[in-house]
Amino acid sequence: MSSDDERCVFESDAENELLGAEREKPMNPKETELTVDNMTCGACVRHVTTALKAFDGVETVAVDLGTAKVRVTYGAEAPVRADLVTALERAGYPAR
Repeated sequence: MSSDDERCVFESDAENELLGAEREKPMNPKETELTVDNMTCGACVRHVTTALKAFDGVETVAVDLGTAKVRVTYGAEAPVRADLVTALERAGYPAR
């Protein structure tokens, strides 16, 4: 194998590692649960979801209208819970 071949293999492996790192999700996502008032319909669910997904690091938002609970799953860049509550209140949904 020539040194050019070795270099190509090395570059290829490095590229694969970089691409793989971009595709990986955090192994242990964290969650927080909020109680959110004033949600009555699908439009409310969309508003709440949009307000929370605007934060860096938020991966999923699961809204349960029946219990008024919202579960937020986030990765390495964890949003501050108080900021999530403030965003929901600004959108018209008191939260705790």
